Amino acid sequence: PRRDHDSPTRLDRPTRALRVMVASWFAACVVALSAASRVAGAACAVESDGVNWCQVSSSSTPSGINIAYALAPGAATLDVRVRATFSGAHDPGSVGWIALGPGSGMSSGEVVVASGGAGSTATYYQLTGQNAPSTACGGACALSAASVTAATGSRTVVVRYEDASASAGATKSFVYASSPSAWPAQHTTSRRGGLSINFSTGDATSMTMKSAIKRDVTHGVLMLVAWGVLMPTASAAPRMKFLFPDGKWFLMHQIGVVVGAVVFVTAGGVLFAEHDE
Repeated sequence: PRRDHDSPTRLDRPTRALRVMVASWFAACVVALSAASRVAGAACAVESDGVNWCQVSSSSTPSGINIAYALAPGAATLDVRVRATFSGAHDPGSVGWIALGPGSGMSSGEVVVASGGAGSTATYYQLTGQNAPSTACGGACALSAASVTAATGSRTVVVRYEDASASAGATKSFVYASSPSAWPAQHTTSRRGGLSINFSTGDATSMTMKSAIKRDVTHGVLMLVAWGVLMPTASAAPRMKFLFPDGKWFLMHQIGVVVGAVVFVTAGGVLFAEHDE
């Protein structure tokens, strides 16, 4: 027969229920504390500067570029900080420069340029497409703060700005560039790029940058088609009437001229397109 102390009493039942509740609460606290060090999947940690930096996955960034970000929700905007360390193939050396800023391309937007060696200073620049970067934005720059740290073999720049359209789970784009030569020396294609960073997971994807070389090649090919094929063919049509009876030679002439003109105008438009170099 079962003894009385082997079966739960009325007093034991609420006690066990209380234990289950405490255990559930403790587990929830553990999960919450674990989540506090991450932004929905991104590995984050409070560093010596007191900022909770979230590291972008190294497998998502080019070799020599280390990216971290920190988010602080405000009343109507998101306070965004992005830190980029340039080393290895992107090390600017003792006289070169590095640049970082929000945006999907280098044909417009704002960046912070850190030029010089150990005494690097941060300067805000407004990118203006086909012209040299300008400091005209001055105090009106969206970038509110920046700092530079130089070390042997690397240089780090931190930019900060308010983003009214971002959230902790948003994906935002940033551009970067570097050069071992003194500012404003132009960077090479291998020393510039763009990243779309997912603030939720900490992953990033490379963006396709507009190339001046591709633009010039496209312009040249279109001009060759217009003036090397279409226009000469249109001009030769009247002399080849025997190939186009019943006046169809004139139709061929019209088609050649019209299509050639369209290709020519397109080639001109491509030449004036903005690029990221």
